Amino acid sequence: MARRIKLTLEYDGSAFNGWQVQSSAPAGEADSSAARTVQGEVERALRIVTGQSIRIAGASRTDTGAHALGQVASFLLPDEVEVPTARLCIALNAKLDRDVAARLAQEMPLAFHARRDAVGKVYSYSIISGHCRPALWRRTHWHVRFAVQSEPMRQAAAALIGVHDFTSFASKLALTQAERAEDGKEPVDTVREIRRLELHEDPDYPGRLVMRIEGSGFLYQMVRTIAGSLVDVGRGYRPPDWLGSALAAQDRRAAGPTAPAHGLCLERVLY
Repeated sequence: MARRIKLTLEYDGSAFNGWQVQSSAPAGEADSSAARTVQGEVERALRIVTGQSIRIAGASRTDTGAHALGQVASFLLPDEVEVPTARLCIALNAKLDRDVAARLAQEMPLAFHARRDAVGKVYSYSIISGHCRPALWRRTHWHVRFAVQSEPMRQAAAALIGVHDFTSFASKLALTQAERAEDGKEPVDTVREIRRLELHEDPDYPGRLVMRIEGSGFLYQMVRTIAGSLVDVGRGYRPPDWLGSALAAQDRRAAGPTAPAHGLCLERVLY
């Protein structure tokens, strides 16, 4: 009988062009013109292990350069695949490149879908501030070359908790909702719930700050734009109450810059 698999993945996104396959080639087949993606790498390994072309669905389409500790993918294993679910991670990790690893394979109901069934996600964004650049964390932290104060950032972050229209933090919305209506365009659903937004300082590494955010879902580059806006507050460029005003404006031009992708990590998908 066919099996629906939920696969939890970890990856260093530095050498990937994001999650999503950008090729029209069948799942798992090489395309010399296609950029390297996490989805493509996992599908390639699945093809070797199972002998089947299997298309997988990811819970989050992480950006180019972004990382994951708990990305989730789902796919259907055909009847003829004899690899036990309990040994699937071992088999895949033997074929995957070293910058991506399968952490857990679970058999799920046939209707399960990694993206549609998710009820929330947890991301972190990591920053190192100060003149001295990091070496060990250079690919996973944004090096901000000035001092950043965490307490004003915490004050500002409080305005984002709850259910809001996050148009101001969505990078692909070229128009505000009002401008879309004037142009006769359909509105975009930009309402999301932020359940938790915390800032953690590292007592053993001065200048290291990790933002952890949990929400019902996130718009394109929303977490990175929140991080960039909070850094503007932390460096004293903006007052803490500015972030609430930026949120209320429902206009991307009102918020701060989009932080670099390499500081972002998908930590967990909630079901």
